[in-house]
Amino acid sequence: MYNSIRDIRQKTHDGYRVILEIPEKDYINIYENIDRETASKVMANYLRYRNDDARPTNINIGRNKNRRIVNITVDLKILGNQKTDHNP
Repeated sequence: MYNSIRDIRQKTHDGYRVILEIPEKDYINIYENIDRETASKVMANYLRYRNDDARPTNINIGRNKNRRIVNITVDLKILGNQKTDHNP
């Protein structure tokens, strides 16, 4: 699934605003729920996959039924943080 994710990053003053666009069929094949708790798990797994130690905050999830895309929006804090452990 991670190879099919479109990762859009916008620089902020202390990190990035990230939008993950995930094909709906790929998301649904792995995860049952489209909710914040699941979005948090997806984000942690994605950051681990990318070896990214940024800290996710303000996680939101939505679904665009017309485009058949699940969107996860998150703020990543990268300045002054210690190594982040994304293991649940």
